Amino acid sequence: MTVKRAKPGPRAEERRDRLIAAGYRAMVRSGLEGARTRDVAAEAGITVATLHYAAKTAGPRAGAVLNDALHRLFALT
Repeated sequence: MTVKRAKPGPRAEERRDRLIAAGYRAMVRSGLEGARTRDVAAEAGITVATLHYAAKTAGPRAGAVLNDALHRLFALT
């Protein structure tokens, strides 16, 4: 059985952008290996449980942050 999911709305996109920005700030401050989930959640103003619900694993969050950073970097050059 396939579950249909609604497309993310503007609120979800805003939350995703806020989480990416929070992850970026945490990684800049602590380094890629030093940034902890709790730091990202605190930076975003949400609980760790909410962060885990929003993004199931750390890999996609880190990937989204790095992808966003690379896009910003190349936009400046």
